[in-house]
Amino acid sequence: MRLPWKKNRQQDWWSEPAQVPTDNGIDTGPRYRAARRMRWFVTACVFLCPVLALTLILVVSQTLTSPQPTDDDGGRGVEVPTQVRAAALTEVEAWIGQDPSPLPAGAQVLGWDRAEPVPTPRYATAASWETWTAYVLVATDSAVYEVGTRVNYSAATDAAEAVGTPSLDVLPTAEAGWSSDMWAGATSVTVDQTTDRAVNAWATAFASGDADALATVMADPDLGHTYIPLSGITGVSVSIDHAAARAVAEDATPDASTLMVAVTLDITRDGAERPVSIGYDLLVTGAGTGTARVVAWGPPGTGTDLAPWQNAVTGTTRAAASVPAPTTATATPEEN
Repeated sequence: MRLPWKKNRQQDWWSEPAQVPTDNGIDTGPRYRAARRMRWFVTACVFLCPVLALTLILVVSQTLTSPQPTDDDGGRGVEVPTQVRAAALTEVEAWIGQDPSPLPAGAQVLGWDRAEPVPTPRYATAASWETWTAYVLVATDSAVYEVGTRVNYSAATDAAEAVGTPSLDVLPTAEAGWSSDMWAGATSVTVDQTTDRAVNAWATAFASGDADALATVMADPDLGHTYIPLSGITGVSVSIDHAAARAVAEDATPDASTLMVAVTLDITRDGAERPVSIGYDLLVTGAGTGTARVVAWGPPGTGTDLAPWQNAVTGTTRAAASVPAPTTATATPEEN
């Protein structure tokens, strides 16, 4: 038989002060420490995430609004100061114009080419100015040259000065074996009479100085579009140099009813003794049918990019017309 005092003593063992868990004991437990670290991490995320998001927005906005480098250096992404270009062009112009000239008679400056900053060696003492090597294109009757000159530039005063003597290098001539095709990969076609008539009608209206006559030939369905012709022409003749089939859309197959036509206009201005030649690419739709017409024109080589009625000028409403207005110039077809 167990005595009562022994039972009570066994039940009270866990209640003794030395065995009761304390707050310090709980704080030093591994689970509590892990939970406390997690609480600090969550709290930091709550406060830092908005700050980081705002910082990212500011960085992106500054990147998008900051001025981008110009292509004054020939596409290398380095912005060339205006004073550097001016000093180089002035120096080269004076250099080729001196007597005697380093180039044959008739040499002329074609224009600006590019400029490159000259890096300062690590062992050299930093200067208060920048040094640039500028290149200018110069042409004679027989060759094209690249003239290089050194230009010192001070950003503090925005001043530049060409120093030294310019260099002279001959640019290589065109290589043999160039394709003679007007539009690479295009299938050449023979121009029929309907296309020939459409081209001649366009040339006559384009050189007439009459905007209504040109708009009528273009047959633009938008009466808010007008077209600007050449003026001051007393005579024009047109010759078709090349023609090729073109797809109506990028993903379509080239169709013989849509043509790219390269033409040469020989125009005579009022008071001129002889005509001069100008070239165009034309977009012709409805080729081979009674509705063949020129719907766009552009510089030579742009035939593949022409879109119907892209030359329209908006803002002036024209009246619908079914009969072309009288023209002052008459196109004369020439033999190909």
